Amino acid sequence: MSNVCAGTTDADRIEAAGVVGAGGAGFPTHIKARGAADVVIANGVECEPVLAKDKAVMRARPGDVAYGLAVMMGCVGASRGVIAVKRKNSREVDAMKAAARGYADVAVAEVGDYYPAGDEHVLVYELTGRVVPAGGIPLQAGAVVSNVETLLNVANAVRDGASVTHKYVTVAGEVKRPGTFRALVGASLAQLIEAAGGVRESLGGRLGVLLDGPMMGKALPPGQDLAAVPVTKTMSGVILLPSGHPLLAGRSKSMEHQVRLARSACVQCTHCTDLCPRRLLGHPLRPHLIMRNLGYMRPRLPQDLERYPELMTAALCSECGVCNLVCPMGLAPGYMNAVIKRAMAEARLKWTGQSGGEIVHPARPGRLMPSSRIVARLGLAKYATTCEELVEL
Repeated sequence: MSNVCAGTTDADRIEAAGVVGAGGAGFPTHIKARGAADVVIANGVECEPVLAKDKAVMRARPGDVAYGLAVMMGCVGASRGVIAVKRKNSREVDAMKAAARGYADVAVAEVGDYYPAGDEHVLVYELTGRVVPAGGIPLQAGAVVSNVETLLNVANAVRDGASVTHKYVTVAGEVKRPGTFRALVGASLAQLIEAAGGVRESLGGRLGVLLDGPMMGKALPPGQDLAAVPVTKTMSGVILLPSGHPLLAGRSKSMEHQVRLARSACVQCTHCTDLCPRRLLGHPLRPHLIMRNLGYMRPRLPQDLERYPELMTAALCSECGVCNLVCPMGLAPGYMNAVIKRAMAEARLKWTGQSGGEIVHPARPGRLMPSSRIVARLGLAKYATTCEELVEL
């Protein structure tokens, strides 16, 4: 394909426009654009339950997503572009296939409906057969992965010189008119919720707010002033739930409480390790052993991290939350991994184990978790199909 990205010029435009990963990670896109890869993947999988903002982008702006993908391909010298969409999302598949016809080296790949199909390590393996090294990034496997909304912003930056000023955000749960909204960055959550018709009267003020997805999102503190919380470039969703919902309760336990639970209740069943998506790709991450170290060895964090190398494998965790969901004792290994990762950052420690040559687990296909099962386990079935409408604010 022709080099759409003229030298470093378009990467500079992407940087000047303030384009960052719109899927939630917020990684500066211009850094990816200055790399080198042979394939660029447009991530439209959107594996988090309830969220629908990527689907809205692909329906509303498919041509811009395809153009942004072509720009990134030119920037990194890729010979191939792939737009990944869940097979079940037929409207979005059709929209992106039509947009891809204008580019001879861009194709649409239909992926399965499991969680976390949108994880970039998982996606690189599914679409290329390559495994991103443990602790590594897709560039090390010759790939760049960008969210479809990120690529829309790339198109706006390169073609129009437009900075990132708007964000697609799904507002779901206990609101009167759930949907996906194109909102100004900096608008408040209170404004978004008002645009969604406000909170349902049946909630009676007993409200909890989960930002972004139910599996990887963060709960706002009780009583948080929603008028003071802004829409950001990385926000994907705002989910309003009854204050007693298990998704909120599980995120309110302190680290000390979680460690006490690990000491008293972890039965070392290995479910968390057996179903860990990164472990299934061959990464040396074993959450059950991390829980054993925390529960029985009682290390101090961050002082004792270097004495317990198993703990530092928590750096390989994507924080997808699968381990929390499958624990028969109701523990949260993923939460403990996140705590250890923060402790490692505080101590300026990095995982130094060997990476490369990972062997994908032969049982992986049978251990992928269907999205429908995730939704049912989370108690979100009544919210999962009500967010398709796109509203321009």
